[in-house]
Amino acid sequence: MGFHIIDSYTFSHFFFGFICKLVIFSNIPLYSFIISNGIHLIVEINEHNYDNNNKQLESFTNHLGDVIAFFIGWYLCYYFNYNLSSKKKLDVFLKYFLLSIIFIGLYSETSREIYPYHKGYIFGLCKGAFTK
Repeated sequence: MGFHIIDSYTFSHFFFGFICKLVIFSNIPLYSFIISNGIHLIVEINEHNYDNNNKQLESFTNHLGDVIAFFIGWYLCYYFNYNLSSKKKLDVFLKYFLLSIIFIGLYSETSREIYPYHKGYIFGLCKGAFTK
């Protein structure tokens, strides 16, 4: 949440873009691009920009920066051709570990910004932006 193109969450968007390319249809770049960047764009579009008092919490510029950072992370993973093998046990473990990080990140982003009054029912984590 912010007003600038780069904020404290920019690196996390970059990081999630990178690992989404590793995990989501990593061997079919077009599917990986459409699914991972598409889901991220949908989340960004549906975020709440104002609180109950009509105070602006996030700007279009910030959303644009988040989408660009995610894309750059995804693209760098694609450009340097990072891949996880489905035959090596460590790579299979790493793929599922990274997939779980993606789901936690998606849950966190959704809870915090799309459902800002969410109480964080899973161990009290990922509370909405408007909860105390």
